[in-house]
Amino acid sequence: MDGLLDQLEDYGAEYSETLTKLSDTDSIEILLDEAFLPSALYPAMQEIDGKMYDFVVMSRTMEPLNFKGINIDRTFKPYSNCDGIIPTVGTSFEYSSRD
Repeated sequence: MDGLLDQLEDYGAEYSETLTKLSDTDSIEILLDEAFLPSALYPAMQEIDGKMYDFVVMSRTMEPLNFKGINIDRTFKPYSNCDGIIPTVGTSFEYSSRD
């Protein structure tokens, strides 16, 4: 995958994303190892023979993201506490109220 990402960067791509079945944990692990992050979840996106399948969008920028010092409004706290879904990247978020 490194070769493909290097080639995309050589062509000037600054961002890449892929849509992956949530049940395909092997592919998700590979993408996480390549610095892709889950950026969207599509529950019941596809139906095959009466069974619904969830998908996740995995995205990656060619420049590392830096979330140090990020301050998120308290109303978004429930959405950023996704233990077990979003990998811990060593950053804790500060929350503030809208006062």
